[in-house]
Amino acid sequence: MRPRFMNIFRLCSRLIPHKQMPHLARELPCYVKNITFIHPAAHFSTGSILQNGQMSEMDYHIVADETMDSLTEAFEDIGDTLSCDPEYDAQYSSGVLTVKISEKDGTYVINKQPSNLQIWLSSPISGPFRYDFEDGTWVYKRTSRTLHELLSDEVSKVFNTPIDFTKCSYGSRKKS
Repeated sequence: MRPRFMNIFRLCSRLIPHKQMPHLARELPCYVKNITFIHPAAHFSTGSILQNGQMSEMDYHIVADETMDSLTEAFEDIGDTLSCDPEYDAQYSSGVLTVKISEKDGTYVINKQPSNLQIWLSSPISGPFRYDFEDGTWVYKRTSRTLHELLSDEVSKVFNTPIDFTKCSYGSRKKS
């Protein structure tokens, strides 16, 4: 039981600002009940995605996973509904979405970058981009263009038909 308590205490120390730890360690010890973490000073956000201008890692994973799942579905739908090259393939695994359009048109790679709280895109047409979550969508800061806008433009040109990725999760900016 002692090693488990130490692991819970380490978790507690990650959730509480370092400056407060010595004071809280004396006065507000961590309690364990059925291996559930209970601590009066631990608060989890269910509100705004951005706190102090920065997204929490937990919120990042929620938003990024929903974005990636939505993009995966959209790319799979393209393969099911449009006349695609026989090599066309969309696969999502371990935070990486790989979409092979064809030998001629190349491969898109879209992946999560949790350490930077970003989504990265490698486009066979326009190259690499790093997207940050702003205004409810993934934005490339150098151009203010969104991930979904770029994918809509490029993939529409490849298939010579309008394809709208902005309808995917987190595909358009929040209205102010």
